[in-house]
This record gives sequence, C-alpha cells and structure tokens, in this order.
Amino acid sequence: MKISRICLGTAQLGMDYGINNLTGKPGLEESRSIVRAAIERGITTFDTAPVYGDSEQVLGRCLGEWPGEYVVVSKVPALDWKSVPQAVAVEIRKRIETSLRNLGAPKLSICLFHRFEDMYLRGRAALNALVSVRDEGLVEKIGCSVYTPDEAESCLRLPACEVIQVPFNLADKRLLEVGFFRKAKASGKLVFARSVYLQGLFFKPELPAGLADFETFRAKLEALAVREGLGLAEMALRYVLSVDGIDSVITGVETAAQLGKNLDLVEKGMLPERLVEEINGLGTSAERAIDPRQWPR
Repeated sequence: MKISRICLGTAQLGMDYGINNLTGKPGLEESRSIVRAAIERGITTFDTAPVYGDSEQVLGRCLGEWPGEYVVVSKVPALDWKSVPQAVAVEIRKRIETSLRNLGAPKLSICLFHRFEDMYLRGRAALNALVSVRDEGLVEKIGCSVYTPDEAESCLRLPACEVIQVPFNLADKRLLEVGFFRKAKASGKLVFARSVYLQGLFFKPELPAGLADFETFRAKLEALAVREGLGLAEMALRYVLSVDGIDSVITGVETAAQLGKNLDLVEKGMLPERLVEEINGLGTSAERAIDPRQWPR
C-alpha cells in the first residue's frame, strides 16, 4: 500500500464543509478537475466517508475515469448501541458493502470507525466484526478516527487498530505534547493528520460568538508568519509536514486552484527546525476552539 504524503480530503466534494467555506459544494465538473489535478500532482490517497453527503459516489465516479492504484480511506458511520453483537456485525458488513458500491471498488484500502466509542461497542463486537471483514479481504487495513489524546493513545494499545486519523495543527499540539507521534511510529501504526487548517477557522475574518478567545492565539500565529515572510496557510501546512510520525496529511479543497496552491506549498518542504520549536512553544489553544464538535451552531 503506497500512501502519498498528501491525502485529498473529499468531504467538500459531497457537502458544504468547513466554517470558512465561501463557495459551497463544487459541481461534478469542478470535482473532476480537483481529483484529476490531484492525480496529476502525484496524490494517490483519498479520504471519504458515508456521512460526507455523496462524496463516496463522486469520488468513485472520478477515480473510475482515471484508473490507477489508489488508496481510498472510508469510514463506518456511527453505530446503534442498542444492537446485539450479531446485528452489529451485519450492519458493519452492509455499510462497507454500500461504500464499495458507491466507490465502484472491489475492496477498501482502509476502513476506520468514524466514532471512537464504537470500537468498544458490545465488548468490542464492532471491532471484531471489522477484523473479520478485513480478514476476508474486503478491507486491507482498519483503524479509527479520533478527537482526543486519550482516544489516540487507546488506539495505540489495540493491535487490531492499524491506522489512526488524528487532528493536528498550529493551534492543537496535544498529541505532540504527549509523545503520541513518536509512540505511533515505534509501534508501526499508520497516522493520518487532519484539520490542518482547523476546518478554515484560521482564516475566518469574524469568529463566531464563543470563539473570541481564539483570536488572541491566532494573532500570535499571524505575527510569527509575517516575521518569517510566510502566509498563515503556508506555515500551517508546512508545520504539519515537519512533524515526524505523520504518514499522510489530509487537506480538502473547494476548487482545483486551491489544490494547486496547497501542493505548491508542499513542494517547499518542512519548516526550519528553529521555527517549528518556536511554534511548539506557543502551546495549544483553548479546547473549545480546537474541537469543531464544540463550536457554536
């Protein structure tokens, strides 16, 4: 399995996604342009999920037009905790089969639990069911998408959890602070980093009520970027690329032009070590700002 350094996040292809999304869901032609541009620039890895509108269908249609060896990451949506173990196993299989039909693929490269708690449903019945599906060949690797350091560290202790998708960015360094990336690399886990731009919060001119305290933290980042002659977007992306132990960085876009700009930034490589250390010294912003689940609706 060849994982590209950048993974194209496709939530935007299936729905209006991101707090600073100004253009909405792209049409099919723009989606085709985005996926084609990604492939032409060497991206082989794509992240999707059933809850991202029709993202799976759009991605499947686009990839079908340019056959190749791709790594597609999808997810098991939130499960019903009232279900008995046998029903959980049936539900997981059905959901994976639906994803495969949507994608037009014979198997999934990677399948993650979209909700961490589901791995422990009914005495790990859900996890055991996903292991069985993997062993049958419908999925190559399995794992979980997490939000917190505690969840990420729990995944490290589960041999069956081969892939961990985590939030990490200029404002959220919790996993770095607990040594997660070092431990994940030592244990052979594949790590995907998402929320590089904090779903666009870094760039939103007026912050929602309740997130005003994030403005102070953002101002420190902006001042640092200006001093270094960098844009905030460049510093954000290159910072995450500078952290050892992250196998692939997920970035979503609304247009092919945005993707091109992001990939141009990637080609500039990692940030200088002294700048990375200075960014690390700023610590982590308030939890309410770095967890989209807590944002005002």
